[in-house]
Amino acid sequence: MGQQDKQFLVVDDFEPMRKTVTRMLSAMGHTRVHLAGSGITAMKILQTEKIDYLISDWNMPGMDGLELLKLIRSDSKLGSLPVMMITAEAERDRIIRALEAGVTEIIIKPFTPNTFRNKLNRIITGKTPVVPGRRKEAAPAAKGAVSAGASDQAQANDRREGGKRSVLVVDDEACNIDLARTILGSEFNVKAATSGERCLAVCQSESPPDLILLDVVMPNMDGYETCRKLKADQGTAFIPVIFFSAMGEAEDMTSGFTAGGVDYIHKPPMPEVMLARVRAHMKLREHQYQLERQLDLQMSNFRLLEDVERMTRHDLKGPLSVVIHSVEELRESPSEASLLDEIGAAAQLILQMINNTLDVYKMEQGTYKLNAKALALLPLLKQAIKICQPSSEASGVNVALDESRPVTLMAEEMLCIPLFVNLLKNAIEASPAGKEVSVKIQTKAAMAAIEIHNMGAIPEAIRDHFFDKYVTSGKEGGSGLGTYSAQLMATTMQGKIEFTSSKEEGTTLTVSLPQG
Repeated sequence: MGQQDKQFLVVDDFEPMRKTVTRMLSAMGHTRVHLAGSGITAMKILQTEKIDYLISDWNMPGMDGLELLKLIRSDSKLGSLPVMMITAEAERDRIIRALEAGVTEIIIKPFTPNTFRNKLNRIITGKTPVVPGRRKEAAPAAKGAVSAGASDQAQANDRREGGKRSVLVVDDEACNIDLARTILGSEFNVKAATSGERCLAVCQSESPPDLILLDVVMPNMDGYETCRKLKADQGTAFIPVIFFSAMGEAEDMTSGFTAGGVDYIHKPPMPEVMLARVRAHMKLREHQYQLERQLDLQMSNFRLLEDVERMTRHDLKGPLSVVIHSVEELRESPSEASLLDEIGAAAQLILQMINNTLDVYKMEQGTYKLNAKALALLPLLKQAIKICQPSSEASGVNVALDESRPVTLMAEEMLCIPLFVNLLKNAIEASPAGKEVSVKIQTKAAMAAIEIHNMGAIPEAIRDHFFDKYVTSGKEGGSGLGTYSAQLMATTMQGKIEFTSSKEEGTTLTVSLPQG
C-alpha cells in the first residue's frame, strides 16, 4: 500500500478545524480521511477501521486529546499508531505531559499549511517515531514544534534575519546570484539555490523565503516547471515568484505568468527597476501576512464564540429543567399557582442569560464591566438549589442549606446564579446516591465563604487542572466548562474558588465573595 492509500483519522470537536485539516491532507494527496468530533467517537472508529495516522485536537469536551492518546498507547493493537497532537497552548509542562504520554508529533495553533505538511511528513517518513519506554527523548522534536508553530507572526519574524525579509534567487549561474545580492542585499536577506529541485526543498523547509527570483533556463527542471510545482503545493503556493531571465519575448513572459509568476525581470536588470519591483511585491507579501494573521485570529474568535455558546447552553439547562419540572407538577396539581411564579422566574433567568451570551467572552478578555450591588446571599442559594432540584431528585441526592448565617454580598446576581448552579450540579453529580450535599456559609474578614460539600472525591488526575477549560473526567456529555466559567465569574467579582478533596472526607468547594 502506497502512502497515498493510507487512512487518516482527524479528531476535533470544532467542525471548521476538521474541514481545514482535511483540506490540507487532500492537498498532500491524502484523501482517505475519517472524521470524529470527540475522543469517544474516535475510539469507536479506531476499533472498526484500519487507521494509519491520527491527528487530534487536545482541548475537547468529554475525552480530550491527551486522554485519547493514553488510551491508544495502552491498547495492544493501537499502541504504535502515530499520533499528531494539535494544541493552542505551548506551555512547557503541557508539552512534557504529551511527550510522556507518547505523542509522535505536536503542532501549535495557529499554524500554516507548510508547517503542517512538514510535521506530517516527519511522521510519515519515520523521523519522529514513538519509541516505547523512551518517550522523553522526543523532547527536541517537541521544542521544534513549539517554535515552528507558535503563530504566523512568530514564523514571519523568524524569516526576518537581521530585521530583513528574505528573497531566494534561483539561478544556475553564480554571477547572476551575485548580481542580485549586490542590488538587493542592502534591504533584503538574499538566499541562493542553483537548481529547481533545491528551490523546492528550500521553500518546503520550515524557513521558506518571502519571495522568489527564478531563472527560466536551468538544467533538469526549468523555471516554468519549478513554478508550476510551487503553485501546486498548498504550502508554497502563496510565495510570489518573479521570473528573472534573459528570455524577454512576449511568449516567454506569457509562459511565466501562465505558470504562476507575478512579474518578469529581464537580464541584465536595471538595478533601480529590479529593486523597485521587489519592494512592491514584498509590500504585497506583507499585506498577505496580515491577512493570514487576521484569518488565524478569526478562527480563534470562532472557537471562542463556540466556547461561549457551549457555556451558555450548559448554564441554560438548569433553569430549563425548572420550567419542565414545574410544568409537570402543575399538570398534576393545577391548584399550585405558586408554580407559575417559579416558571416565570426561570423563564426570565433564561432570557437574561441569552441577553448576556457574550459576557463570558468579555470576562476572558478582561473587558467585562461589573455591576455589583448589595445582595442577600440566602435567596441566591435557594434559587440555585431550586434550579438544581431535578438533578438532585434524579440522582437521589439531597441538598441541605444551612440558613443560620444570613450574609449580604457585594456582587452581581446574574453572575452569582450560574456560578452556584454550576458548582451545585457538579457536587450533585459527584455525590454517591443517597448521600447529602451540604451548603454552609462562613465569614472571613470582608469575605463571605460559601462551602459546598459532597462525599465524592475529585479524581487525582484532574485536581491540578480542575478549573482549567475543557477539563472533565468521564462525565458523559460533560463540556469541561462548568468549573472554568464558575471560577471566571468569581474572579470577575473579586472573589475566588478553592477546594479540598480526599476519598475519606469527600470534596469541599469554597467560594469566597466580597461582603456587602
